[in-house]
Amino acid sequence: MIVLGLILVALAVGLGFGVAASSADDATLEVFGTGLGGTVAGVFFAGAATAAALVLGLWLFKNGRALLATGAIGLIRRRGAQR
Repeated sequence: MIVLGLILVALAVGLGFGVAASSADDATLEVFGTGLGGTVAGVFFAGAATAAALVLGLWLFKNGRALLATGAIGLIRRRGAQR
């Protein structure tokens, strides 16, 4: 699994560098009726950052639910109150 993860990371980095190197054209991104100007590479990396934030949020949601389900949050609070 580690090797597969490293391969996927290498492919993603290669794709990012490829987009950044080959895209100097201007692009307009419209969000909620407001136009934002930038390059194609900038739009690509903004999308990548948005996807990373989504994955991080889902991961935090999953781990938070697991902590609630096991009662670990109450245990952590009780230990903090004892100190």
